[in-house]
Amino acid sequence: MVIAGAERAEEFAVVRLTGMSRPQVVRMALIEAAAVTAIGVFLGLLVAAGALAGLGTASAQAAGRPFVAVPWELLGLLVPGAFIVTGAASAWSTLSATRTSPVALAAARE
Repeated sequence: MVIAGAERAEEFAVVRLTGMSRPQVVRMALIEAAAVTAIGVFLGLLVAAGALAGLGTASAQAAGRPFVAVPWELLGLLVPGAFIVTGAASAWSTLSATRTSPVALAAARE
């Protein structure tokens, strides 16, 4: 998130020159970060569900009943934690990238 935000300083400058304010740019980056995090969490849960299904099936065949435990408390902390960390990193890097005047950054484009 930090590297992506820092590399987008010129893009943020152009967006600000088209009329968006600095808070609007930060909100835009937060929405993008939330979307990326949601997709990542969904895909991670999908992979974990597939692995747990395989483990459940294998343990059911070996022992007669499935031995799979889902750590719901950890999952309940991990998902909001992922959104908090990515949101904070995105906001911090976007605020840092938009600190410079947009005119100076857009003029530096090659």
